[in-house]
Amino acid sequence: MNKNHAFLNSFVELTEETFDKLTEISIFKEVKANTAINNVGEIPNKIYMMTSGLAGAFLNSECGKVYNKNIFEPFSFVGPLTGLIRNKPSDLSYLTLTHCKGYEINF
Repeated sequence: MNKNHAFLNSFVELTEETFDKLTEISIFKEVKANTAINNVGEIPNKIYMMTSGLAGAFLNSECGKVYNKNIFEPFSFVGPLTGLIRNKPSDLSYLTLTHCKGYEINF
């Protein structure tokens, strides 16, 4: 079993057939450091399974301060999942902190 399949199996058991179908709808991407994945107020339509690099989720306060909400390490799902499921604008900004590699899935 490859490591991506093993990672997904830590959430829910996936057959090889299901994993293969998921692979078919995913696009492998390399993203440079300091690239916005999703900005505050945008309605997300993609989620990323990061396989290398670091990304972060940030909250911008009304007075202009930026707060770190989360740091994502390899084999994490990165993106505004709540906004994605609810089809609502994101309350957080998502940004790559280093060069990242992973799979983009269009929801």
